[in-house]
Amino acid sequence: MDEDARPVRPTASRLLRELDLQLELAAAALSRRDATGDRAPDPAYDLARTSVDRAREALARLRAEPEVGAEAEEPDESAVALVRRTEFAADRTSSARARVFTVQTCDRWSVPTSVRNAAVDVASELVANAAACASGPVVLALERGAGNLLVRVWDDGPGLPRMLPYRPGVSEKGLGLRLVKQLSTHWGAATDDRGKWVWARIALPGPDGG
Repeated sequence: MDEDARPVRPTASRLLRELDLQLELAAAALSRRDATGDRAPDPAYDLARTSVDRAREALARLRAEPEVGAEAEEPDESAVALVRRTEFAADRTSSARARVFTVQTCDRWSVPTSVRNAAVDVASELVANAAACASGPVVLALERGAGNLLVRVWDDGPGLPRMLPYRPGVSEKGLGLRLVKQLSTHWGAATDDRGKWVWARIALPGPDGG
């Protein structure tokens, strides 16, 4: 029987992350225009750049306010202390690049080797799945909280992932999500207006972890 990832309802913290994502995507688009060396006057570009800067300031002020009425959800069970995010083109190199980014991030955060190895495999699988159905960029976010490391991947593909029955010798479909489930304490997915986030939480050793 197929097992569907359980969607989670959006909360204030999730919406803040979504705003942050959209701002980063807008800023990346503007940066690509900067990289072309085009210096011709463009009022629309200037307005967009000013809007992104003001939105970032407003988002920073909003994050400084205490969160009111937030409902608990799997990815936000622990406070996030460290966050790193990157974006990949949805192609055959994205999974390998996700592994490199995850290794670098875990080493920077002094994550134990066992957790780092699990995070690398999880990130690689989730990014590979996202790249297979995405028409645009794939976003990988790593978040270290109290007692856990959260791996989140966004893509603009339709639908939610599901774990297919494994048929030895017939089909290897479904092995990736089974590996994700085995390496994480919880995993799931949530849709938004533009696509979906798929996440997996890996416990850190210690009194607060697993």
